[in-house]
Amino acid sequence: MNNQHWTNKYIGIPFREGGRDTSGCDCGGLVLLVLQREFAIQALDFTAYETADFCRHGFNKLADGIESLMREEWAVVDTPQPFDLVRFFYGRFPCHVGLWAGYGNTFLHVEKDGLFTRLTPMTDLSWGPRFMEFRRHKAMIGRNTA
Repeated sequence: MNNQHWTNKYIGIPFREGGRDTSGCDCGGLVLLVLQREFAIQALDFTAYETADFCRHGFNKLADGIESLMREEWAVVDTPQPFDLVRFFYGRFPCHVGLWAGYGNTFLHVEKDGLFTRLTPMTDLSWGPRFMEFRRHKAMIGRNTA
């Protein structure tokens, strides 16, 4: 990996529920932070999407609303490129996100149990089996970020 890789400046940010900056962020906050800093994209905040209560209880009405917001702003893609959203299930509900790093089959993310942002391989036993999909922010469509 190149020492100048974009992920380097985001690795080590502490987990903070509802956080949206380098002093601490949750998984959705990390996505928002990176898109804002790297591309000046103000993405919709889907905070409720990744909260533990939502993930555990799966409020269907809320889930439908979140999915509607996701479709407005994020297109499903088959082949990821750097900065694409990586979504994961918890049980049968989607509830964790990260960003495709673009090398080594890894994604950048933060989770409560992990304490800090880090790169994780898609083959990781905790996340690989929970993979849901890749999505690209519509402002990124047509940009080559590789």
